[in-house]
Amino acid sequence: MASEYACTRKHGYCGAARVSAREEATRAAERAVLGAMLFHHSAVPEAATYLDADQFDEPRHGYVFTAATALHARSAPTNPAAVLDELHRLGHLHGSLNAAYVHALTDDACLTTQVGYYAAIITREARRRRLNLAFRSGLAALDETEGEDLPELAAKLTRDLTELASPMDGAVGPLDKFAFDGWSFLKHQGEHAEPVWGRRGSVAWPVGEACMLAGPPGVGKTTIAHQVLLGRIGIGGDVLGLPVVPTGSKVLYLAMDRPSQIARAFARLVSDEHEAVLRERLVWWAGPLPAVLEKEPWVLAELAERHGADTIVVDSIKDTIRKVADDESGNAYNRARQNVLAEGMQILELHHNRKAQAGQSREESLDAIFGSAWLTAGAGSVFGLYGDPGDPVVRMRHLKQSSGDLGSFDVVHDFDRGISQIDDGRDPLAILKRAANGITAHELAAALCAKASGPDRNEVEKARRKLDSFAAKGVAFKEDGARGGASGGQQARYWLMERQLEVAA
Repeated sequence: MASEYACTRKHGYCGAARVSAREEATRAAERAVLGAMLFHHSAVPEAATYLDADQFDEPRHGYVFTAATALHARSAPTNPAAVLDELHRLGHLHGSLNAAYVHALTDDACLTTQVGYYAAIITREARRRRLNLAFRSGLAALDETEGEDLPELAAKLTRDLTELASPMDGAVGPLDKFAFDGWSFLKHQGEHAEPVWGRRGSVAWPVGEACMLAGPPGVGKTTIAHQVLLGRIGIGGDVLGLPVVPTGSKVLYLAMDRPSQIARAFARLVSDEHEAVLRERLVWWAGPLPAVLEKEPWVLAELAERHGADTIVVDSIKDTIRKVADDESGNAYNRARQNVLAEGMQILELHHNRKAQAGQSREESLDAIFGSAWLTAGAGSVFGLYGDPGDPVVRMRHLKQSSGDLGSFDVVHDFDRGISQIDDGRDPLAILKRAANGITAHELAAALCAKASGPDRNEVEKARRKLDSFAAKGVAFKEDGARGGASGGQQARYWLMERQLEVAA
């Protein structure tokens, strides 16, 4: 059934032409893309990779597209006010293309990552219109031709329709956007994982991947997250010995789990001198999400875009989905997480462990983290924290790595100041510095694990990799061992480079 009257394509003004359901769906897609371009500055180049102005069904939409892309090319704002000024300059601001219509486009805005989906609708319909026009023009020419020209005109019509029906050369659509050839994919992703928090080869939180801090209540997950947050907005230093890369945008902190307590904890780290930075760079969301992720997996990315943030801290995961242990809910959270990452945003997550059974020791593994396996499966880096509520010293272990295993270490929390530091007694470099006679991988593993039964094979191998990394960086000197014989073998021994130089002197 035909919808309400709308502007005709031919004349560009409101007249008596009715719009079909197909045309209305196409124009809704056009409004979604244009709304995104006016609402999200980053959506303008995204839309320009898919579309040209002449692909829009409604002429005024093509004019808005032209204005927005022209502004973006000049590094100018692309909000409604700027676009209206550009439309006026180009002579297109008249009739039904007025200020009210342009401002209303933002009500239909899609997310930047959804631009490709709606652009595919616009592109498909533009191709259909070109086919329709070519077919009708061809039939009209056939009707008017003399008999001897009929084969040539029929062949031309066939060629035109075949060409128009084929995808345009170089066109990029949703099915092409994330496709790379085998070599380009490696270079696109990078040979090394870049850190949000950490260093190359020792990455706690990798760019483009989620980082999760998991543990029971009261072991300092929020305390550590707040320190990383400060580094992200540019007023903090290293966290647990690793630098945090500041963002040029904002951080959105979802304080859904006891927001008042989160506020009191964060207040320990800042003072009045930080007011301007906090107002400009940090957004707190103190309450439940506006929609459940099972139904609206875009809401995390949408919230961040709405508030101009490129980094999200989720405190905590259990407050975002209905049933943490349910795989359907876990998968919904992972989809929401991946939508955030696809937008080029970064995400830090706080989560909880399963309660240990009476009489059983705490399990230091991914299996000990509460809920669906999809929660950890979709994260790039996962840390487990272990201890009792309020313990000033807790154990932290890198359970899942993206680039470089940071191992296990003790963390000392200064709860009065909100600062956390690695206990030097479990710091591999500190242990190496104290080793007057050098150290073997087995000796380092024994010092790190502090178990009566001694380190297992995996722990020794992790210690060996850590010492080898010190040697590769020039921090340590490696004295190769020897295979066993009648007198037995000898393990490789590592020396702090400064001490080795002293011995050589």
